[in-house]
Amino acid sequence: MLPVFRRGAFVLLVCLLGIGWGMPAEAAEPKKDYRAVVAQMVERGETALADYRPEEGITIGMVFSTMYYDAFEGSGMEMAVAREDEVSKVELESRFSNLIGACMRSAEKPEVMVYWQELVIGLDAAAGYLEKVR
Repeated sequence: MLPVFRRGAFVLLVCLLGIGWGMPAEAAEPKKDYRAVVAQMVERGETALADYRPEEGITIGMVFSTMYYDAFEGSGMEMAVAREDEVSKVELESRFSNLIGACMRSAEKPEVMVYWQELVIGLDAAAGYLEKVR
């Protein structure tokens, strides 16, 4: 009975390794260029804010809300940041929220730009950090 058990255990081990178990998570995950993701977000944000007027705040706020879900979350950057530092992820979410909130309440452009610059600084820092640790 023992040789049958060994053969079964060996087959199970080969199967598990074949589907990726037993390997580090990073080995199964391709390295992403989060600097490129941030560059795309910055381009979209700069375009949206170029002619910002408070009366269009809700529309511009939706641009940044979509950016959060499609680019930050959709690219996997949010989860990558969370895996490395949950506090940094929450800080970036807060910066998105501040910017979106300012737009939605039709804040004046100088205030919106402060929140935008804070978000860009945070995103750049996160992309740089992820580049080093991944």
